[in-house]
This record gives sequence, C-alpha cells and structure tokens, in this order.
Amino acid sequence: DRKLKKLISERGGEFLNKISQLLAKEHGFIHRLSPPETPQHNGFAERSNQTILEKAKCLLGSCNLPAEYWADAINTAIFLSNLTPTRSRKNKLPHYLWTGQEPRLRQLRTFGCLSFMAIPRHHCKWKLAPAGEKGILLGYENDNTSYRILRLNDKKVAITKHATFDESSFPNVDQKFPLNNPTTNTNLQQFIVETSSARDESCEDNQSPPLDMVDEPHAEDTLTDTQNTEAPQTVHIKEAINKELKAMTNLGVWEVIKLEEDRKLIGTTWVFKTKENPLGKTEYKACLCAQGFTQTPGIDYEKSYAPTGRLNSMRALIAFAAANNLQFHQLDIKSAFLNAPLAEEVYLSIPQGLKICRRSHCLRLGKAIYGLRQAPLAWYDCLKGWLTSVGFQACILDSCVFYRNNKPPTWIYLHVDNMGVFGKNVCNFKDEIAKRFDIKDLGEAKQYGMMDCRPSPTPLVANEHLLPATSDEVAKLKLLKINFRSAVGSINYLSSATRPDLSFAVSTLSQYLECPGICHWHAFLHVLRYLKGTQDVGLHYPENLPKGIVAWSNADWGNCRATRRSVTAFLATFHGCLILWKTRKQPSVSTSTAEAEYKALCDLTSELLWLKNWCEEERLFVSTEPITIWDDNQSCINTANGDCNFNNKQMKHVDIQLHFIKEVVKSAVITLKYTPSSEMLADYLTKLVNKVTLLKVLQNLHIVRIGVRGSVEIPDPKRLRSCTDHSYPSSESQE
Repeated sequence: DRKLKKLISERGGEFLNKISQLLAKEHGFIHRLSPPETPQHNGFAERSNQTILEKAKCLLGSCNLPAEYWADAINTAIFLSNLTPTRSRKNKLPHYLWTGQEPRLRQLRTFGCLSFMAIPRHHCKWKLAPAGEKGILLGYENDNTSYRILRLNDKKVAITKHATFDESSFPNVDQKFPLNNPTTNTNLQQFIVETSSARDESCEDNQSPPLDMVDEPHAEDTLTDTQNTEAPQTVHIKEAINKELKAMTNLGVWEVIKLEEDRKLIGTTWVFKTKENPLGKTEYKACLCAQGFTQTPGIDYEKSYAPTGRLNSMRALIAFAAANNLQFHQLDIKSAFLNAPLAEEVYLSIPQGLKICRRSHCLRLGKAIYGLRQAPLAWYDCLKGWLTSVGFQACILDSCVFYRNNKPPTWIYLHVDNMGVFGKNVCNFKDEIAKRFDIKDLGEAKQYGMMDCRPSPTPLVANEHLLPATSDEVAKLKLLKINFRSAVGSINYLSSATRPDLSFAVSTLSQYLECPGICHWHAFLHVLRYLKGTQDVGLHYPENLPKGIVAWSNADWGNCRATRRSVTAFLATFHGCLILWKTRKQPSVSTSTAEAEYKALCDLTSELLWLKNWCEEERLFVSTEPITIWDDNQSCINTANGDCNFNNKQMKHVDIQLHFIKEVVKSAVITLKYTPSSEMLADYLTKLVNKVTLLKVLQNLHIVRIGVRGSVEIPDPKRLRSCTDHSYPSSESQE
C-alpha cells in the first residue's frame, strides 16, 4: 500500500519511452536515470542481476548444459530466488510477500536431471509403443504447475504436467568424477552413516539403527540406511552409539515430550570417527549431531560466536613454564558440549537408536549437542562459569586464557574441549575439574610423526621462484583431479603452530590456490619430502635463557616476480623461546627497501604491543625496559627513531598510519637495534635459503629434533656441511 516515490533505472530503451513517462506522470513518482557505464548508481538492481547470473551459471555447469539454454537457467534461478527466504525480509519468501499465497514446493526438482515425460495415448501409434520419453528438466511453467522438458530425441522443449524424475542422473554429464581414493595413513577418519531428518515421519517401533550397513571407515564414505554392506567393525560402532546415548542420558541432555503439530523440529545425524590411540589401537567414537543448518537466527538461537585461544598465547605460556620450571599437562573433557545448558528452547526429532515413536514424540533439549549453532558458545559460557567459581579470571586480551593467583598460581589455556594446564602442582586442579566434568588426562604433551614421503633438505627448491601457472600447467594438474587448496591447507596449521621453517613455503604456495598448475603441485610435494626428513623436529623450550621479549623484523623487497610486492617476515622470542612468527606478502608495492622494511616493522610492533600487555595482565613478565627489535636496514631504523627527514624521496609517500611506530619508540616501549643481514634470524622467513643457512638459523631458534621421551638433539655446527641425507644430522640424542 506504499506509494512509489522514485524509480531508478539505466538508460535502456525499455525505460526511456512514452509509457514510462505516462506512468511517472500518472502515479507521481520521479524517474531518475543512472549515468552511462556507471552501474554503481543502481547498485540494488545490478547486484540482483549479478546474483541471478551467478546462479544460472552454476545451474548450467552442474548439469553440463550448453550456453544456448541460458534463458531457461536464468528463469529457473529467478524462480528459485523467489522461493528462498532472506534476512532482509525477516526470513519470509518473496513469493509469499508478493502474492500472499504459500508456494508449492513439493514439485521442485533438480535442474538438468533426467525426466520421463508421459506420451498422450492419442500420440501412440500402436499399443506396444513406449508410454513415455526421456528428457532433461529445464525449468517450470505457470508458477510451478508444469515443467519445461528438453526431449532427448529431437532436442525440442515440451511443456507437460505429467512427468517423473531421476534426480541422481544427469543425461548431459559425459563422465562422472569419482571420489579420490582414501589415503592409507589417515589418522582421523570420519564418515556419516545415517540421518534422521525432521521431515521423516516414519515410526520406529523397537528397532535398532541399521548399523549392519556400515562399510569400511573411509574419510570420504557417506552411507545411508539403504545400503547393505557387511562391516567387520559393526559391533564396535554399536558400542560407540550405546556409549554416547548413555552419556546423554546421564547428563540429562534431553527430555521426551509429546509432539505438537506446529512445533519445528531439528533433524539429527550420527557421525562416526575412528582414531588410533598412542598404543596403536583403533578407537571408535560416535557423535549425535544436530542439523544446525536448519536453525533460524533469532528464533532457534541468538548468538553463535565462541572465542578460541591464540597460538601465540599458548606458546608464550609454554615458554614461561619452561623458564620457571612449571608443569604443563593436557586435559580433554569428554562429551564437552553435553554439559552446557541451553538458554533457548530447541526440539529434536527422535534420532535413530532410541526406541521411541517419531510420529507422536520429540526431544526437548536441555543442554547443547554438537551441530547446534549456539553449542560452542554455550560450552564456553559453561566452562567459564565454572572456572570463575573456583577462583580463575579470564584474560581481557585473550578470553581463552585463565589465571588463578593462589599459591602456587595456575594458568589455563582453552581450545574448545581441550585444555592446557600450567603451574607448580597441576594435580590439584585436575582433581577439582574431575569432580565437575568427565575428563581424559592426556598427561604431558607428546609428539607424533607425519605422513611418509621422500626426504628433502629444504622446504622449497633453492633459487627457484614460483610464477602463475600457464594454461597447459593448469590443464595438467586438473587431469590429476587433486584438490590443491585442501593439500596446502593440510600443512598450513603445522606451519603456524610449531614449524616456522614451513612459513615461507606455505605463504608462497597459498598465493596460487585459485589457479594452481602442475609446477605448484611439484613444489608442494617438495615440502612433503622435507617433512619426511624432519618429522620429529619441533620447538624446544629450554630453561635458564635470558628473560624478556626480543624480536627480529625483516622484508624481502620485490620478492614476488609476478606482482613485485615485497614479503614481510618477523619473529619474537619470550624468555629465549620462539613464540611468534609470520610470513606474508605485503598488500601494496614498495618502491624502496626502506619502505618494505618499515611496513614489516610496523606489523611486528602491533603484535608486540599486544604481547607485552598480555604478559603483564597474566603476570608472566613485567619490565620497564623497552622491547628490543633487531633490523638489518639502517634507513628504516633511522626513520623510526626520528633521525631521518620524512621529506626524503624514499619515505615521503609512506602512509601516515605507519608512523605510529615513531611514537612507540619515543615512549620507550620498543628500541631498535641494527644487525647484519648474515645474522638476521628472520631472513629465512622471507626467501629461499640453502641447507647450511637454514640449519644454522633453526639451531639458534631452538628448532631441533624432539625425542619420543622428551630428549633433544642439538645439531653440531661442525657437522652441518657434512649432512647430506636430510636437513638434520642423525647422531645420538642428548639431554
């Protein structure tokens, strides 16, 4: 009922005509025209057009239809968009808002799937003629009451109401791409075996879940109750399900209630995992997960963000524990989410495994389960509440670090349901938390090996620079059917957690995730070969090292051959132990080495300010002395110290925001010192270095072989040049 005040359109002939002028005059609205070649002035309409076009391209690509059917794809994309709720419309359908009627959704089918169209009897020439013909679904007619079908025999489009569909078959797809073969050394395997959807109205009377249909556990397997496969581990999976249901019952996770007609139910999925324990025995775990993707914001949950701890905080706590001879133990809280009470009312459909009729009953959740949008936040609030009740305080700068100032003091580091405990006597805390939660004491941290591959002395080939792949190189990699993004992601966490020697290699490979080629894949394999020779290498945190925070800043000017952008790199130690490092390509081109170094110094200073404040808040280290930063560019140091005129041609154009470092230096928070490039410890984070240089730097940073029982192998500098098999000498370990 609202009056149209203004109409914005482009200058097409369909808008500039007498009819539009008469409509504007009759209804009294202003017709504003956007400037030529300026779609930004009509952003709402242009963005909608782009969204529709992207959906149409996906529809055509998914069923391999040629571009000549673009009109059908666009019409289908528009039709489906009108049936999709959005937040801006308060989760209401555009079709309902426009017509006031609920749409017919039961007739929706997958675009491009195989269809069987009924042939009218009067078109059949004899009695044994086929009753239908095959086709491809192209869309809908008459508001979803009829289908547009492309007949395969004559390539003509027919409109019919009488058709059946096989949505698992797409006639125009020439070949099917099978899933990659599972690797034989997967440590953590996951597969979904059965789903209980909220739309399932069947009644399960005294039946157990169809576990006899579970196949061998592969990470890529998705099994349903329609499969019939013999599985030798069925007994173990049944035990895992019973164990999970028993834990849920003991914790009072749900309450069985009568099902009401207007009540929204959330479906569930059983997810199973197999994992090898330190003794090599396979453990079977079952987890009942809610289908959180069906939850509605504002109705089923309010907030979903839950904090996770920073790796810098964890490494700083480990360094502090090593310097002060503290204990460091790990805990795993079993069925963590099941302990967290829910503030919202959430209802589940009856999962498979419970002998309850689904037609007449449902489950009302009293506590969170995995899969719910609000489950991580509910668990964090639950654990934080308990820690606060026993005297802990949450850190302001990292809400996953807790501190209790008793005698002796204790520090806690959280990562979801895993916990690191630091203190003189952590057994007291473990006894406390065991009274509230069911925990698994993992003891002191252990190290595990990595994937098996051929050794290599360096992460990447020295003096070899990666460039964007050519079309031929891209085609060769596509033939291998390899997910390059997933492969690089598998080593990304390792490089950011305990292996700074991989930082430059991962940063370089990550630049080619969008369009990788065979050359980039070979570079990734080279990284794996390096990991083979260094699979027992890690960070060593010794005691009795100099106290305080020390950092190194470096940049490689114009390192990227394709964009000529520089590479920022820095690292920092706390009590002599490496806790912070980073390698990244700078977002803009630097016109001098001083500018590139200054950008790196600015990024490092921001990290150090956080680290200094965090250490003081957690009472790990308080000092009035400034933090020392080592740099190998004297022009950069002079600029930061204010000894250089900012009007010189090298630094005048540098953004003013970068000069906040000058104020930090003046306030004596940091002090800059010069070091030769040959002694710059952050140099290996910016470029490819040879084996001897890499070993020398890593030894100075205490990145060494870590023995199975905690022994540490220190490389002998005299033997560095004689080491040819892999990156680290293989002598006997020493304490």
